[in-house]
Amino acid sequence: MHKQISLIFSLFLGIILYAQDFSNDVVLVDQDSQGITVTATASAEKKDQAKTLAAQSAFYTLFHEGIPGLKSGKPLMANSKEGMEYRFFNESKYLNYITGKIEEVSCKKVNSLQRATVRFTISLPRLLRDLERNNIAFTGAWQDQDKEDDVKVAYNPTIVVVPYIKGKENDFAAMKALIDRSDFTRQLLNSVTAEFAKQGYKTRDFVSILQNYNTSQLLMSSTQTDIDTKVVQALPGDILVTVDGSVNIVNGTKGSCTLSLTAIEKQTNGNLGGASFSSGQYTVTDSLALAKNALKNVKKDFFTSLSNNFSQVVQEGREVYLEFALSSNLDDWDFDQKSPSGSDQFKSALQQWLRSNAQRGVQRLETHTSKYILASINVPLWNANADQAYTLYEFNSDLQKFLDKQLGMDYKATITSLGQRFKIVIE
Repeated sequence: MHKQISLIFSLFLGIILYAQDFSNDVVLVDQDSQGITVTATASAEKKDQAKTLAAQSAFYTLFHEGIPGLKSGKPLMANSKEGMEYRFFNESKYLNYITGKIEEVSCKKVNSLQRATVRFTISLPRLLRDLERNNIAFTGAWQDQDKEDDVKVAYNPTIVVVPYIKGKENDFAAMKALIDRSDFTRQLLNSVTAEFAKQGYKTRDFVSILQNYNTSQLLMSSTQTDIDTKVVQALPGDILVTVDGSVNIVNGTKGSCTLSLTAIEKQTNGNLGGASFSSGQYTVTDSLALAKNALKNVKKDFFTSLSNNFSQVVQEGREVYLEFALSSNLDDWDFDQKSPSGSDQFKSALQQWLRSNAQRGVQRLETHTSKYILASINVPLWNANADQAYTLYEFNSDLQKFLDKQLGMDYKATITSLGQRFKIVIE
């Protein structure tokens, strides 16, 4: 009995002493739907011990202290099971949740100890699932993580890279003409598209889209402005990246190239980020070679920022504005009255519909009179019930159905979509 008590006490004391050795010197480097990449630093008598302790410290900090930049720095665990954690660290079970290798960043002797910094990726979705199976309660900041990860996985955005033409940013015909006459532009688009693919994005080749698109029929069917709108809407991507390659040749012997990249969320034209990158000057005059040197200088931060900004749109929804107005010949009904085909006040019915269809319920009646309403709503990118993407075209359709139901047979709503603004005229 005394031996059992002694063993339990020793085990418990070992856990406490072991936990005190953990470091909280942990930095979030990157995160995506598959996990988080961190660097962690710790000190020990030997190099291998320091590297092991650093890796374990990343998990301990994630569990109990929180990593800055991840879930607002909140810890993951709301409760703790000492036996589970002892096995997790002492039996090296934490290694099951590391993707790839633990990379050594640096190691140097400080006083009498080895101080090591390592970098590695934690498979966060797998870790969360296993912790949940072990009845580990998560803190409030982490309770919806699984749902958020599901959305992020579904929304690894598709990138389409298009050329920039000053003053003709959405001019499809001008883009096509430029690509047809410029090998440099065509190859530059291919190179930038390939770079996004290397960074893990899904991509679609704009040049191939042009070749496969039946432009002749489209050109015969409508005005030039309508063509631009239809083609841009028909592009398959979630994000349009506009690329401009500016090449400068000096004395015919030296050259440099500056690449300017701008990313927008396709359906609303919302800006997701932009930056310029220079090749520096070389004794080279080949434009594409200079452009590829500039592309090598595109920083990881640009891709991380783009991913984070799009993830924020996924989580918060697309913000759109709805502008309701009465036609000039409508004088027997207004927005302060009951819906023509219902018993509820039109404004009350509208606000309830907005609340039901908004991402996280975010909606507002910004301005409203008897003749005019300006409302805003965060439109979700994902239809959870249908388990598929939810576009602004589908939102337009759902809004039209709501208005048709409210207005009945005697009134009609005409909806015009203008990027992030919908104009609705009742007549």
